[in-house]
Parts: sequence; structure tokens; C-alpha cells
Amino acid sequence: MSTVDILDGDLYLGVENNFNLFTVQKNSEGAAKEERGRREVLGEYHLGEFFNQFRHGSLVMQLTDSDGGQISTAIFGTVNAINNRKRG
Repeated sequence: MSTVDILDGDLYLGVENNFNLFTVQKNSEGAAKEERGRREVLGEYHLGEFFNQFRHGSLVMQLTDSDGGQISTAIFGTVNAINNRKRG
């Protein structure tokens, strides 16, 4: 793991060193303590860059809907190596 973020009490966002982003959800309604401790994978994404930070927020304005709740959002930062060699 390189970084992890808690979106809410049961939903987690994580990144590991192979440039993969994933979301997992806690099984809060499991009968046994062992079941409640497990995380179910909801999504996996390979983005090809090393993630080093999450921040709660959005780059666009969030409109609140009177019928639905607020959706948790996060912004992530990556390390991108740029070659700055002088030419000529």
C-alpha cells in the first residue's frame, strides 16, 4: 500500500505500489466478527502512475440533490517523472 483514504465508515479507497487504485467496502452486516472484518472489492483500476496522496474534495462544484445524499469524492496526486535534460 502506498496510500489509503476512508470515504465513509464502510468505504475505502486505496493504492498499491503496482500503480493500481481500488475501492473496498467493509461488510458491516456480517454475522461473525471475522466476516465483519473482511473487505469486499468494489472496483480496481490500473492507472500506470505512482499515487502518493488523496485529498477529500472535487475540482467541480457539487450540487446537492434534495432526494439523494452527498457523494464522497477525492482528488489524488501522482508522481510523474519528467526528463529535463538540456538539448543541443
